[in-house]
Amino acid sequence: MHMNINDLIKTLRGMTQAPISECQKALKECNGDLNKAAEFLKKSGAAILSKNADRATKEGIICLSMTSDRKKAVLVRIQCETDFVARSEAFLKGSSQIASIILTKEPSDSIDEILEYTNNGVSVRNILEELAASLRENIVVGKVTSISTNSGRLHKYIHGAMGTDCGTICSVVAIDSDIESDAIELLGKNIAMHIAATSPISVDIESIPADFIAKEEATAIEEAKKAGKPESIIQKIVTGRMQKIYEESVLLEQKFIVDNSKKISEILSEIEGKVKVTKFVRMQLKE
Repeated sequence: MHMNINDLIKTLRGMTQAPISECQKALKECNGDLNKAAEFLKKSGAAILSKNADRATKEGIICLSMTSDRKKAVLVRIQCETDFVARSEAFLKGSSQIASIILTKEPSDSIDEILEYTNNGVSVRNILEELAASLRENIVVGKVTSISTNSGRLHKYIHGAMGTDCGTICSVVAIDSDIESDAIELLGKNIAMHIAATSPISVDIESIPADFIAKEEATAIEEAKKAGKPESIIQKIVTGRMQKIYEESVLLEQKFIVDNSKKISEILSEIEGKVKVTKFVRMQLKE
């Protein structure tokens, strides 16, 4: 069946998400051959990514992808130049695709390696190039974090939700329990929301990074000396400061945002069954 130019443009747009003007240009270059025009636009996307590589990508989205058994999840920050593009349907759909591809792998520390991850013949790099061609912006994978659990289940929270599992802040928490209940499901969601809001540094005091403690203690000692405090009470001042940091920054020591009369650890002890928070991840767009 012979298609007129408008039908060709419509079909090519459906294949590539590219703007009308770009589709017209590609069809003209390729003498109306749809497949060649689609390939032309793909190469154009690679060229745009390369040309725009130095342009600032301060907007974007955090995308969350989780396995159906809730044993593994990835958080992916995908950045673009403008908020307008970040909220576009094509960008959100492409971001979800990228996150779902990464979920099928064991995420590397290297973004360059992640760009080559492929599913059904489509790579992360391919999707970025197609988005660049259609949206005319520099688009990059900025950060990838994964979390998994063997004995527990993952619970998620997405702040500023858009598209499929995309938002401006995403958090996932792993909870071990010896029973399944609606109360644990609700608690998991609420703790994930709490993590999104408070950005704790660790689950418990024992798992705080040693260099963080050393730095905070050194700062407290220095400030006490500058204030002329006697040596005999400096250690007491340091202990008091660290206790305050634990209450503000350690998940189990924090007051629960849903019920701030209790610490998270107290809430966990009140739930029926053995319930333990083992780990969490949190990612936000601007940090």
